[in-house]
Amino acid sequence: MSGRLSIGNWGLAFLFLLAAALLVGGPAAAQTATDLNCAGCVSTRNIAPGAVNASRLEDEAVTNRKIRSRGIRSGSLASDSVTNRVLAPDAVFMQTIVVRPEGPNAQDNCTDLIQALDSITDSSPTNPFLVIVEPGRYDCGNRTVRTKRYVDIQGSGEGITRIRGNRNSENQGVVELVSPSELRSITVENLGGSQFQPVIAISGVGERTSLRSVTAIAPANLSTVNSAVLARADSFMSVRDSRVISGQVAFFAQQNARINVVNTEIATPFDPDNAFGDVACLNAYDENLFLLNSACQ
Repeated sequence: MSGRLSIGNWGLAFLFLLAAALLVGGPAAAQTATDLNCAGCVSTRNIAPGAVNASRLEDEAVTNRKIRSRGIRSGSLASDSVTNRVLAPDAVFMQTIVVRPEGPNAQDNCTDLIQALDSITDSSPTNPFLVIVEPGRYDCGNRTVRTKRYVDIQGSGEGITRIRGNRNSENQGVVELVSPSELRSITVENLGGSQFQPVIAISGVGERTSLRSVTAIAPANLSTVNSAVLARADSFMSVRDSRVISGQVAFFAQQNARINVVNTEIATPFDPDNAFGDVACLNAYDENLFLLNSACQ
């Protein structure tokens, strides 16, 4: 009798140890079987469509620090899974607006550019904006593309991004910079719409406006003095690493205005005068862009 009881005790002990082993190894075995290698994984199978949205996430719930580096890779995204409708307008860039040519109508492209600038209402020294203009042609007619304070415009390269117009104004160009702002990496051309109005490609207003890597073009006009770059009265403009082509005058500084020109090619094929007004540090080139003097230091 005692022998049979002893065997029974050993049997119970064996069953107890086997059950404990299964309890310990079960989850690991199950995890291996389902090919999961992380604890507490959340997948699309665990989240119903529409379960996570902006109204259910508190502010700053998702930040760069909470997303693992290279956590989202192109191979993990289905084609066209991220579109404009999926991302809010400011989901990627907080203070940068990208303007792209949407179609063959270059006038519509200019409208988009003007509307992008108009949409900026809170630019400031602590909240500056950048408007990036993609390659293409933006025909503005008699309209002016006018910047705002603390808003820069950056094209995709001279000759690659072109803003054109036939603006007829004594003071405003096809593009007008309002200080402080900068225009760079772009070509601006005023084709001229009337022989009785001056032709101005770029105008500047205020104490701090600048052109950098810009081509400004203004053809000759039969009636009045035309200028490719104009600094409005009481303004200061800086021009660097650019190319200015005008049928008559490259630069015009109105009353109490100043223009500082550095390392810039200048061509005025129909008029020997490159500038009027207070224009300093001027590198002068002829119509073939041969250097005439090197007074600029």
